[in-house]
Amino acid sequence: MSALRRLAGTNLQTSGDHNQRVVLHCIRVNSETTKSDIARITGLTHPAVANICRRLIGDGLGRRR
Repeated sequence: MSALRRLAGTNLQTSGDHNQRVVLHCIRVNSETTKSDIARITGLTHPAVANICRRLIGDGLGRRR
């Protein structure tokens, strides 16, 4: 019998959580920044950044400029 190996996978929820942490870190490091800057720095699409920022603002973790 061959040994079983654990493989790490991802799903939309896991990657969404990761992307949110990436955006939060980008905001912390760069202080006041634009969504376009966040998209450029993180490599995420502008719509993804906009959705994440909307959630962060809704959760009280961000603010509009």
